[in-house]
Amino acid sequence: FRYVGMNIKSKLDFVSVDQDHYVSALQSIDLKPFANLSTDALLNEEGQALFRSSVGKIGWLCAHSRPDLSFDYIDLSSRFDKATFKDLKDVSKKIQKIKSDTTSMIIHDMGNSRDWELEGHADVGIRSMPDEVSSCGGQVVILKNKISKRSCVLYWRSRKIRRIVSSTLAGEALACVDLIGDVIYIKSILIEIFGQTVSQMPIKIFTDSKNLYKSVISSTPVDDRRLRTELAIIKEALYSKVVESLQWIPGDDMLANCLTKRGASAEDLLKILRSGYT
Repeated sequence: FRYVGMNIKSKLDFVSVDQDHYVSALQSIDLKPFANLSTDALLNEEGQALFRSSVGKIGWLCAHSRPDLSFDYIDLSSRFDKATFKDLKDVSKKIQKIKSDTTSMIIHDMGNSRDWELEGHADVGIRSMPDEVSSCGGQVVILKNKISKRSCVLYWRSRKIRRIVSSTLAGEALACVDLIGDVIYIKSILIEIFGQTVSQMPIKIFTDSKNLYKSVISSTPVDDRRLRTELAIIKEALYSKVVESLQWIPGDDMLANCLTKRGASAEDLLKILRSGYT
């Protein structure tokens, strides 16, 4: 059946969810009316409206089934009302590429809730926004059965971080603080749904920043006084056992990479979405 734009199919031991009907209905952009424009020429009012509409369709997909499109959406939406012919051609190419891939997601029976854990990944792309000053943060939250390794991606988000930063450490700390808030909120929702049996479910946070990891476990304050507040929030979450652990992982294993910068691989994140396993 179809619900809020998602096709939901119940199989023997899993549920599949997709937006393939929406992707199939996407129409290619007719560029002929703008063929006489130079590449860097601003679009007219009609062209700007077409650009906004096309980018909005990409936004609908990245919010529900295609996290790999998240950074592209942020990048393109920053050009609203000032898009050029080149921007419109970029959107056209992106839509053609989208139509060649599936949006299918697999959700397995997650088993005994006592075996569940929540994993959160946070990353930042320093000065990766189009203005080359602002940075983009990304978060991914996964519900995982630590015995069967069955996994369900519950949440992802990509957005400009709250302030301009001058260091990777500051950006990673801001993204991590946002993630902690997200994953605590998600856990509270799961408790409402499944009861107190999941209240003891551990939360594990992953970062690919060695500087952030070292700063959190160190008792020596960082030089950046403004950053001390964010680090204190992370430390408090760990000391109070709200978060079980903060773990460093290599950059290639960071699932939120594709949410924060252009060209980063989304293969591992999409693999979990498409298979339901880590």
